[in-house]
Formats: sequence, C-alpha cells, structure tokens
Amino acid sequence: MAGLALFPARRSSQLICLLAAVYVAWVGIAYFTWVYPALHLSSLWAAVFTLQAAFLLVAGVVRRDLVIELRRNLASALGAIFVGYALVAYPAIGMLGGHPLRTLPVFGLAPCPTVIFCFGLLLLARPPVPKYLLLAPMAWALTAAPSALGTGVVADGGLVVAGVITAVLIIWRDRISTWQTVAAGLSLALMVVLSGHDNLEIGAAFVLLVVMFAQTTRRGMRSLRTGGPPRPESSAEVLNHQQLNALP
Repeated sequence: MAGLALFPARRSSQLICLLAAVYVAWVGIAYFTWVYPALHLSSLWAAVFTLQAAFLLVAGVVRRDLVIELRRNLASALGAIFVGYALVAYPAIGMLGGHPLRTLPVFGLAPCPTVIFCFGLLLLARPPVPKYLLLAPMAWALTAAPSALGTGVVADGGLVVAGVITAVLIIWRDRISTWQTVAAGLSLALMVVLSGHDNLEIGAAFVLLVVMFAQTTRRGMRSLRTGGPPRPESSAEVLNHQQLNALP
C-alpha cells in the first residue's frame, strides 16, 4: 500500500482503499470478536470498524471520493510520517521497551497502529477528504489512547497526536462553508470532551456512522441511476474548452 502511494499506477488508489478496507474489517471482525471478545464494548467496536471498512469501500472504490495522491505539501508530508510511524516506529518503540515482536500490536492485526495508518492515508488523499471517514478512527483514538498510556504503552501517544492533527488539518483545509466548518469543529470538540467515557464515545460514533452510511449509500444509488458523476476533465480538455470559448 505504501509502495502504491509512492509509485502510483493505474487504479492504485482504488487498490489502496480496497486493501485498507480489508485490514479495517479484519481488525473489526478478528480482533474484537475472536482475539479479544471480552474487551469492553468489543461487539460495538467490531460493528464500528466493520462500518468504517464499508465507508472506505464506498468512498475509495465505488464513488472514488477518496483518491490517494502523494503531493509536495504539509498534508502529504504528515501523512507519510504517520504511515511510517504505524509501520515501523510503533513496533520499534515496543521492542525498545523490552517486548518481543510477536507480542506487539502491529498494523493490520491490532486497531491502534491500523488507525494511525488510516490517519496517514487520509492526509495523503486528494482534497476534499470525506469527513465521515474521520469518525471511527477519532472515536478509537480518543477512547483507547488514554487507557493505553496509563498502562505504559508509550507508542499510543502517537495515536492521539495523529488523530488530532489529521482532523484539524482536514476540517480547516477542506472547509466549504462556515456552518459546515463549525459543525465539524463542534463534532470534534464533542468527541474530545467525551474522551475516556467509552459508552458515550462509542454510542456517538456508532450513530453518526450509521446515519452517514445511509446518506452515502443513497447518494451512490442516485448517481448510478443518473449514469454516475461527471468525469473530471483533464487540464488539456479544460484548456481546449477555454480556447474554443475564446473564439469569435
């Protein structure tokens, strides 16, 4: 996935989103229902992560609203840092703390490094990024990181840092109107206030995910009935149209 982001090919963005959805779904199904079924609210977290995987499929594969495109700007640089942190630094910090690699949570098998990786992907995506993709990762970051840091899992400090930076940057950069920016900011502030209250955090994230999934599905079905969204013009096509319009 990192290689496809660095060296894009045809449909590489869709493949990245498909693989990300598979990883997130695997974490939701395997981690919360098989490895740690006794974890607090594990069933609800499994549902939220599975819904997040569905969102990634809809946004990145079906609607193509999420396009992974490495650019030379601050967002891409931070996204690459977070991806590297999830893949390399996260397990390295645990190993430096004296834990063998086979006992460490790693990307694709545990939620914390997988969520950090997803934050990186969102920053690597072409703006505007669908903001509903921030809900489940932020809910997990604000719920899991405080308890993990309290038990000495130092690497999870990057979970909160990556989440807050990603959310603030995307909300500010991709602002369309004042009321949407205010609504997104209030939602982020509410999730921060609910940090540590697992029941409220997971409840808010679950309700918002269900509502947004229904809205996204309805828009997708409407686009299919109308023949799909218009294909974006290339720069050459735009230039040709401008030249034609300039003719007497």
